Amino acid sequence: MQVREWHIGLAVVVAAVAFYVALMVPMSGQAPQRGMQPPQHSAQK
Repeated sequence: MQVREWHIGLAVVVAAVAFYVALMVPMSGQAPQRGMQPPQHSAQK
């Protein structure tokens, strides 16, 4: 039973993080974790 609770807790955390990232990435327009460099920094240099 503890295993089920652990899986549920993990699923909730992963879903929350994925949902948060999905909302924040498009709004900011930057995805450094994807390995893409933001154009603003390149332009300033």
